Amino acid sequence: GWETNWNPDNRPVIYGDPVETWDISATENDNVIAELYPDGNMYTLVIRGKGAIEEYRAEGNWDSPWSENYRSLIKTVVVLSGITHIGRIIFGFHNNLTKVFLANTIKTMGDFVFWDCTNLTEITIPKSVNNIDENLFPGCSSLITINVENDNPSCISINGHLYSKDKKTLIAAAQGQSNLQINDTTKIIGI
Repeated sequence: GWETNWNPDNRPVIYGDPVETWDISATENDNVIAELYPDGNMYTLVIRGKGAIEEYRAEGNWDSPWSENYRSLIKTVVVLSGITHIGRIIFGFHNNLTKVFLANTIKTMGDFVFWDCTNLTEITIPKSVNNIDENLFPGCSSLITINVENDNPSCISINGHLYSKDKKTLIAAAQGQSNLQINDTTKIIGI
């Protein structure tokens, strides 16, 4: 089901049956399915199940199973409750991706998850995430705001940029902003 923290006026709306379905489980103990739903002339990708999403560009898995045919046609990604890890590069180069909804069961996110998502303008990191790679958003040139839910144990948002909770590390800058003012307590810049 939809997360209670998602804005009711901005929740994703899914109609009909998926046009494609893929198993993207990281291990045999996980049960993670990706479903592609039509959304006008574009698509919404819904990820559901329990466990971790597979890593891509690792051990011979070079691209997510929908990349060749649908990568440039996906405008919304919805990760539902039950998913605990988002694998590396899973949404890399999805250049028409504009909306991402992440459930509060995600604990970790791999590197380059949103690599070169050039139309992504805003994202919210759930409070459940306790480990984020510093290379989460490279090439996201339109990203204006990285929000972090209250009570996140590992990171916060300051002026739309992603910092460690102690404010000593700038994890990711919102690259769509024209002006980056670094917090006074920042010692490490991981952009």
